[in-house]
Amino acid sequence: MSSPYFLALDPRMEMSYADVRKLISPTGFRCFMKFSNESASIAIDKLFNITSSWVPDTGQYACKFINLGITGPEIATLTTNITLWATTEDFETESKHLEIKFLPQFYVPLEVALEENTNMGDLEVIGHPEVLAAVTVTPADSSIIFVDEGKTVNTTSTTYRIQLVDYHWRLAGLEEAMGIIVTCPKTKQEVKVIVKVTGQKQICSVPRSPLVTFFQNYKYAIAMATAMLIIFFLTFYFYSNYMHPVVNVECEHPRTMLTSSPGSPVTSVHRCSANASSQFAGMSRTSSSPTSRNNSSSCRFNCSCNGGREPIYGDASSFYTSPEIRRNRRCM
Repeated sequence: MSSPYFLALDPRMEMSYADVRKLISPTGFRCFMKFSNESASIAIDKLFNITSSWVPDTGQYACKFINLGITGPEIATLTTNITLWATTEDFETESKHLEIKFLPQFYVPLEVALEENTNMGDLEVIGHPEVLAAVTVTPADSSIIFVDEGKTVNTTSTTYRIQLVDYHWRLAGLEEAMGIIVTCPKTKQEVKVIVKVTGQKQICSVPRSPLVTFFQNYKYAIAMATAMLIIFFLTFYFYSNYMHPVVNVECEHPRTMLTSSPGSPVTSVHRCSANASSQFAGMSRTSSSPTSRNNSSSCRFNCSCNGGREPIYGDASSFYTSPEIRRNRRCM
């Protein structure tokens, strides 16, 4: 039984070998590619770059594809394969043609606008039938946006109905909550689509009324002013009726006492005052002696001459004396 042999290499030699291996560049061949479908409307060099490479670990030459990441409706619906081959620099030797299956990436718009009145919209996904079968469309937040299962329009297009379930003014700037995620494991794509609630208004062909625009621009200010007016009127109403009631004072006019019956004491007093005033006026014209003035005064303050009662302080009859008596009182 033979024993295994081990070869010990100097580390410095190994490092020098690695350095030499890095200096080796792929030379002596070129890589070419094309679409197998000659009627394709797009050139393959618009989608991919191809370069020749050399793998040091395996010691093999290779052709490296670089995807440029360009997508569109026309590219997503291409039905073709990719043909690859390599040749030497002098084109004397050519390799066998290798055909690779090509599944283009699906195309979806990055934004979708919902209708203003219904808050609903359609998201169209365009792609190869095999790719569309593996596409899934899910909302970022199912409590805000609803997405149906999709409706096949034709072999290269599928439409998904999007509906706004709930909306808040703070979500206008939150793209995470108002987003839709479209994924496909075959093409290894994950595209986020932003839902615009007010985007449909910008493409409206009919001009809107200035009054409607004014109310939309100042709706919060109008609501605040209306609330302040309502609060003011309610405060004034409750203050006037409950907090500061109005005091009503009922009073009877003294003239109502003049309408009493002829035999009432008030009428007698009035007559007594009237008779006394007439007698006092006659005595004032005939005599101006102190004795006459005393007699007139006693007659004026004592109504027993006509059978009446004495005047009472605060009696309403004292307000209805003749002008002559009032003048004589001021002169006394």
